[in-house]
Amino acid sequence: MKSKLILLIFLMVCSSAMHAQIKQSDDTRNDVPLIPIDKQTRLANFNLILNQQYAFRSDFENGENIDSRFRMEQFRLEMRGWVS
Repeated sequence: MKSKLILLIFLMVCSSAMHAQIKQSDDTRNDVPLIPIDKQTRLANFNLILNQQYAFRSDFENGENIDSRFRMEQFRLEMRGWVS
Protein backbone atom coordinates (compact mmCIF):
# COMPACT_ATOMS: atom_id res chain seq x y z
CA MET A 1 0.00 0.00 0.00
CA LYS A 2 2.77 2.40 0.96
CA SER A 3 4.82 1.59 -2.13
CA LYS A 4 1.80 2.25 -4.39
CA LEU A 5 1.27 5.64 -2.76
CA ILE A 6 4.95 6.56 -3.13
CA LEU A 7 4.92 5.43 -6.77
CA LEU A 8 1.77 7.45 -7.46
CA ILE A 9 3.27 10.60 -5.91
CA PHE A 10 6.50 10.08 -7.86
CA LEU A 11 4.61 9.71 -11.14
CA MET A 12 2.55 12.84 -10.46
CA VAL A 13 5.69 14.89 -9.77
CA CYS A 14 7.43 13.55 -12.88
CA SER A 15 4.43 14.16 -15.12
CA SER A 16 4.02 17.74 -13.91
CA ALA A 17 7.75 18.40 -14.45
CA MET A 18 7.55 16.98 -17.98
CA HIS A 19 4.44 19.02 -18.73
CA ALA A 20 6.25 22.21 -17.74
CA GLN A 21 8.94 21.49 -20.34
CA ILE A 22 6.55 21.49 -23.32
CA LYS A 23 7.30 24.44 -25.60
CA GLN A 24 4.46 26.47 -27.02
CA SER A 25 4.23 26.15 -30.76
CA ASP A 26 2.38 29.41 -31.42
CA ASP A 27 5.10 32.05 -31.55
CA THR A 28 3.36 34.38 -33.97
CA ARG A 29 1.40 37.07 -32.20
CA ASN A 30 -0.90 39.57 -33.84
CA ASP A 31 -1.56 41.79 -30.85
CA VAL A 32 -3.24 45.08 -31.57
CA PRO A 33 -2.67 47.81 -28.95
CA LEU A 34 -5.74 49.10 -27.11
CA ILE A 35 -4.71 52.71 -27.73
CA PRO A 36 -3.65 53.46 -31.32
CA ILE A 37 0.04 54.33 -31.68
CA ASP A 38 -0.64 57.82 -33.06
CA LYS A 39 -2.68 58.67 -29.93
CA GLN A 40 -0.20 57.23 -27.42
CA THR A 41 1.88 60.42 -27.47
CA ARG A 42 -1.02 62.26 -25.83
CA LEU A 43 -0.55 60.10 -22.72
CA ALA A 44 3.16 60.88 -22.34
CA ASN A 45 2.50 63.62 -19.75
CA PHE A 46 -0.38 61.97 -17.90
CA ASN A 47 -0.30 60.24 -14.51
CA LEU A 48 -3.11 58.30 -12.88
CA ILE A 49 -2.69 57.43 -9.21
CA LEU A 50 -5.15 55.33 -7.22
CA ASN A 51 -4.77 55.11 -3.44
CA GLN A 52 -6.85 52.69 -1.38
CA GLN A 53 -6.72 51.81 2.26
CA TYR A 54 -8.59 48.82 3.65
CA ALA A 55 -8.73 48.04 7.34
CA PHE A 56 -10.18 45.40 9.64
CA ARG A 57 -12.47 47.24 12.02
CA SER A 58 -13.74 45.92 15.34
CA ASP A 59 -16.44 48.01 16.97
CA PHE A 60 -16.88 47.82 20.75
CA GLU A 61 -19.55 49.18 23.05
CA ASN A 62 -19.07 48.95 26.83
CA GLY A 63 -16.18 46.54 26.31
CA GLU A 64 -18.28 44.15 24.21
CA ASN A 65 -17.57 43.36 20.57
CA ILE A 66 -20.49 44.50 18.41
CA ASP A 67 -19.15 44.10 14.89
CA SER A 68 -15.96 43.11 13.07
CA ARG A 69 -15.52 43.66 9.35
CA PHE A 70 -13.21 44.78 6.58
CA ARG A 71 -13.86 48.32 5.51
CA MET A 72 -12.48 50.71 2.91
CA GLU A 73 -11.19 53.61 4.97
CA GLN A 74 -9.86 55.72 2.13
CA PHE A 75 -10.24 55.90 -1.65
CA ARG A 76 -8.41 58.60 -3.57
CA LEU A 77 -8.14 58.95 -7.33
CA GLU A 78 -5.57 61.45 -8.52
CA MET A 79 -5.02 62.52 -12.13
CA ARG A 80 -2.23 64.80 -13.25
CA GLY A 81 -1.21 65.88 -16.70
CA TRP A 82 -0.55 68.61 -19.21
CA VAL A 83 -3.69 70.07 -20.73
CA SER A 84 -3.37 71.18 -24.34
